[in-house]
Amino acid sequence: MTKPAFTPGPWTAIIQADDDIPPQVFAAKGHVLCATFREADARLIAAAPDMYAQHAKVAAWLDMLAAQADRMAKDTRFKTLADASAADARNYRAVAAEIRATMAKAVAP
Repeated sequence: MTKPAFTPGPWTAIIQADDDIPPQVFAAKGHVLCATFREADARLIAAAPDMYAQHAKVAAWLDMLAAQADRMAKDTRFKTLADASAADARNYRAVAAEIRATMAKAVAP
């Protein structure tokens, strides 16, 4: 997967005590990325770079599990285990594809 073009993290949600100042999200270098109407939205947005990185790790882990399940599925000594392993590989790949599709939404223009 290519390196995302969004502003690198960490991002921080700043919630002011003053009701006239909306919740804001700041980049690591201190500039404001956005302001929101809700505190919860600011916190979710601030977590985005970390969530993106964790999604990438999970997708890679699922790829590794799928490859391992593929190897087990080729072992024909235990037909039931081979069938289960093949199903596992398909499921791992499907979840990894869903995660990558979600990640693509974060970097698509």
